[in-house]
Amino acid sequence: MTPAPRSRNRSFTWSIGLILLITALAVGIGALMLCYVEGQFTAAAGESLAFEAGEVADKFDRLMAERFGDVQMMAHA
Repeated sequence: MTPAPRSRNRSFTWSIGLILLITALAVGIGALMLCYVEGQFTAAAGESLAFEAGEVADKFDRLMAERFGDVQMMAHA
């Protein structure tokens, strides 16, 4: 049996290197996309939380104004 030519070994080396490069690029792009999506979800959750906090504050202000009116009415009575 004759050994495999050296040019064939080099092509396998290139193939392995290319596979590793493509894998590294895919993992890198995936990590960047994950960071971007996480940022978008965080921003959306923050906006939603701020909106809900404003709604709760508004309801609380209305409730306190109503109770203040009740307290004044009882004080005058």
